[in-house]
Order: sequence, then structure tokens, then C-alpha cells
Amino acid sequence: MTQRTSANGKQLHTSKPAQSDKPLYASQNTIPHLPVPTLSSTFSKYIETIQPHQTSSEHTKSKELVDKFLKDPLSKKLQERLEKRASEKDSWLSEWWNDAAYMGYRGRIIPNVSYFYTHKRGLGKGQSQEDRAAELVRATVEFKKLVDRCVLFLLLLLICS
Repeated sequence: MTQRTSANGKQLHTSKPAQSDKPLYASQNTIPHLPVPTLSSTFSKYIETIQPHQTSSEHTKSKELVDKFLKDPLSKKLQERLEKRASEKDSWLSEWWNDAAYMGYRGRIIPNVSYFYTHKRGLGKGQSQEDRAAELVRATVEFKKLVDRCVLFLLLLLICS
């Protein structure tokens, strides 16, 4: 058992994953777990994020609703449940991210989710949309094969050294 500390200072007990012999996951147990943010931190970022999209009166109303929720005992109960989940899983977020936010999203992934993603011309220097699509599909399949064989990390080390 290892101990982690939540964002509010509580000790969380988790089992440490076994050392993997697969290069992709070899350092997995040395990577710090994603902490559970405090409610005040989450809502502070939320208020800051929505501000440019609201009128002054809408923003004031949003702040009031956030303050009301933070004073409600339900907010603390939900935070405790999230911290409990974090103590029982290697990642409290990954399941939700993979299933709902990423794989469940049916919009255009590249411009709407992965906005730092860029496409350089592949080996074939495809000129048509069909050529470019084929190159992208081929490269994606090759990348997935590396991940499935758990050799991606090893390949990155070889390329970068």
C-alpha cells in the first residue's frame, strides 16, 4: 500500500501497481497520481472560464449559484465521494475521460478536442484529400500497433537518443 495526499490534505491509501516489463508502462508506478482538486479551486477556474462568454448580470448570477452550491452540504458529500473514488482507483478521471469525454464525443476531434494536433505531409506527400486520408489512417494504425505491443516508449527512446 502507498499513501497519496488529496488536494485538501487527506491521506489516501492505494495499492501500488506492479512494475511492468512492457516498455510503454515501465515508469507507470513512478508517475504521480492526478490529484483531486478542491471545490474552491474547481469553481474558481470555472468562474474564470465562463466570464468571457457571459454578460455582467449573467456572470453575477453564476457566481451566486456557485457560492450557493459551495455552502450546500451536498457539495462536500460529492467531494468526499470523489476523494473516495481516487483512493480506490489508479486514476479517478481516466475512466470518465475515456468513456464519456473522449470516446463518447462525436464531434470533429481534431479541431474541437485535439487542437494542438497538426498533420505534416506523410511519406507519400499526398496531394488529394483521399491520399492524405489514406496516409493518416495508415499512420494511425501503425501507431496503434505500437501501443498494442507496448513498445511505444522504447521506440521514442530510440528515436530521441
